[in-house]
Parts: sequence; structure tokens; C-alpha cells
Amino acid sequence: MKDKLEELTEYLDRAYGIDYWSDDAIDYARVLLNQLGVEQWDELSAGWNAKDIKWQVRLAEAVFGCEPPRRVDLLLAMLRSEVMDVAVAAAESLEASDDVWAPDSSMRSLLQDLHDRVKEEDKYIFAILLAKIPD
Repeated sequence: MKDKLEELTEYLDRAYGIDYWSDDAIDYARVLLNQLGVEQWDELSAGWNAKDIKWQVRLAEAVFGCEPPRRVDLLLAMLRSEVMDVAVAAAESLEASDDVWAPDSSMRSLLQDLHDRVKEEDKYIFAILLAKIPD
């Protein structure tokens, strides 16, 4: 029998249409994430960046539904990814987590750098996060 981390890993690896992922499959990924134990969560946090880029993006999207301390720490790590699609997905989930997280001045240079490097259509998410930093 697979443990929940193995099940999650395989689940995020499956081929989903964009609509099916965002409408249905993401919800079960969130269920699996919330069922991970401390050791499995630590393993996920340590190894997410060794996975396929599409897998990483799906993880960043799904982790939004996790307990706040876990999701924020993982999303902050993912925000620092060299892969822009992963950083953008992490930024979108962080912005949606505004009930438990807001950027502070220590994030300004990272967010500005990402804003300057992403595609035009993705700049808005970093602009929103930058605007939340108190002066």
C-alpha cells in the first residue's frame, strides 16, 4: 500500500487537461497534502525541486489548500525557484494566502527581481505583492 506522499507524487504526475486540473483534480491533491504527516511533509519540502516543472507548478497551486504554516514556508521556498512558472504559481498562492501571510520589506528585492524577469502577463501578481509591503 502506498503512503500519502507516494500517492500525492503520482497524482501530481498524471496527465490532466488544464480545465480538469483546475476544476476537479486540484481538490484531491489538497486532500492528499493535508493527510501528510510531519516526516512526509519534511520530505516533500526537501525534494519538491527535483520533480518535473509541471509537477512543481501543480504542487504550488495545490498547496494553497494546506495548513497556513506549512503552505507559507513551502511557497516561500518555491518563490525562489529559478523556474519562472514555479515562482509565478507560488506567488499566486501566496497572494491568495493574504489571510495568513503578507510580504514584508525583506521580500521587496526578491519580488521586484521576479517582477522584472517574468512575462508581461505575469507581472501583475508581483505588483500586487509589492503593493502589500508597508512603506
